[in-house]
This record gives sequence, C-alpha cells and structure tokens, in this order.
Amino acid sequence: EPRAGKPARVVPRGERSSNAPDLLDNLQVWFEHDYDTRLIHSNLAFPLLRRLTEAGDPVAKRVYKKEIIKRYENGSTATREFLEAEGFLRYLTIDEKLNLILDEENFAALVELSEEIPPFEEKGVVIDLPIIEYLASHIKFEDIKNRQIIELNLWNLKLQKFPRSILKFRSLEVLNLRNNKLKELPEDIDKLSNLKELWLSNNKLVSLPDSLCNFNNLEHMWLDENKIEFLLKNIGNLKNLKSLIITNNNLKKLPESICKLKKIEDLLLSNNLLKELPKCLVKLKSLRYISLERNKFDKYPEVLKKIENFENEIKIDID
Repeated sequence: EPRAGKPARVVPRGERSSNAPDLLDNLQVWFEHDYDTRLIHSNLAFPLLRRLTEAGDPVAKRVYKKEIIKRYENGSTATREFLEAEGFLRYLTIDEKLNLILDEENFAALVELSEEIPPFEEKGVVIDLPIIEYLASHIKFEDIKNRQIIELNLWNLKLQKFPRSILKFRSLEVLNLRNNKLKELPEDIDKLSNLKELWLSNNKLVSLPDSLCNFNNLEHMWLDENKIEFLLKNIGNLKNLKSLIITNNNLKKLPESICKLKKIEDLLLSNNLLKELPKCLVKLKSLRYISLERNKFDKYPEVLKKIENFENEIKIDID
C-alpha cells in the first residue's frame, strides 16, 4: 500500500503512453522507497522531485537537495554553472550552499567576515537579512575557483574599518571596497598576494601602507575620490600595473618611481594639486592615456611635449 496521504501516481497528465502501466508501477515503487533515485531514470526523477518539493513534500525535498549536491559535486564546470544559473542552489540552506561551493577555510572566513560587517542600509532601507545571507547572495559562480573565493565585492556597506577577515581569502584576485568610509588599510594587506584588481574609490583614505607596493600581480588600482596627498615612494614596484586611477584626491607631487611602471597604460590624475610632473614620465612607453585636468600647473608641462611624440598615439587630457 502507498504511504498514507501521498499520491500513488505522479505521472503528469497528458504524458502517459502505451507503456504507462509499467511506468506507473515503477513510480509506485519509487514512491514507496522514499524517492530512491536509483530506481528510475535520473532525467525523470530530477524534475519530479522538483515538482514534489515545490508542492511541499518533505521527503522529496530532502532527496532533491541530496541530488542537487551530488550533481554539483560530481558535475563538470558547465553543469555547475547550469545549476547556479537556473536557481537550483536556492533549494539549499545557506550553510549547505556555502559548504558545497567553498572549501572549509573560505567558508570559515566568510562567516567571520559576516560578523565584522555592521548593519547597513541599501537604497535607504536597512538590510534585515543576516549578513552571511547577504554576502552569499552576492557571490556569483565566476567569483569562485577551486572552491575558493577569487572576487569579493564589499562596496557601499558604509565600512569604517577594514575587516581583518578579508586577509584570509588568500586566493583573492579582485577586491572591491569602493563607496565605504575607510580611513586606512592594514599594513599586512599584502597577504593578498594574488590580487589583480583593487577598488578603493570613494573612501576617506589619506595615506596608503607601504606594503601596497608588494603586489606583484596587481594590474588595476582605483584610488579616486579619497584624500590622498602623496603616492607611495615605491609605487614603481608594481611591475604589472596597467591602470592607476587616482583622480579627485589631494596629490601634490608624484614620486620618481612612478616612471618604473613599465606596463602602465592608463594614468588618471585629474582633480589634484599637482604643480609639476617628473621628467622621467617619458620612459612610460606603454602609456596610452593620461588625464591631468584641474591641477595646479602654471604652464604646459615640458614632459608632455615629449610624450606626444611617442610612436604610439597617446591621449592627453589637460586644461
């Protein structure tokens, strides 16, 4: 006999065929064995489990979640992308989802990070969602590689202090902290040695730690909309830096080492207090664009005349 209160036949209306009795018998057995997915073809079991889960069947929900986890763990990258994109992971609890997509170290770091972030508003509304759920909802499939977070977006959270737990994401390649209220960065920020992009736009930074020059892999750095007065004297150590955006600050002078940025293509320095430029800027043969509007130059810098004669066309914006 079927379980009390449960339907014996779950074949959707209109899908019966000449072998429907055999199919129904198989479904009856499947039903009586708590939806054991070994008893019918997975291509049939999976959508049926989804329908039963959405109908409120607790046994189906438990089996369905196990099936989702199994397919994610054993599936190809394409399979995982499909499960994520089609919303299958929403049937899992936050803990189940994070345990599935992250390794133990990254999961623990994310939990710790959620405890460091104070309540905040989004579009004028206080976020009453637990912070861990908010963070999890903003992690995309492409933000993870080998069960480790490689991109972390913490922008517009009104952070006044740099969360120390960020430093535990050792595989991080992109860190976005724009639109916060950070006044300083930790000296050991270089623990994030794999960083390629660092977004610090629109904070309250006045100075930068020397360790920021230790990022061998850094390619893009946004420092615009802060209160920075001096660039680091060893900024030239960032050998792979391609773009440096430091508009709308209080820069008074550029260090000579900036001329060691051999791969720099975009150098944005508008809206600062610069009165002169290092003559060695002429060494930046990879430069494609330099912006210098709204600074304090008395006359057109001589070095720009030489840069204009580079073989490769360079765009120069200056008042």
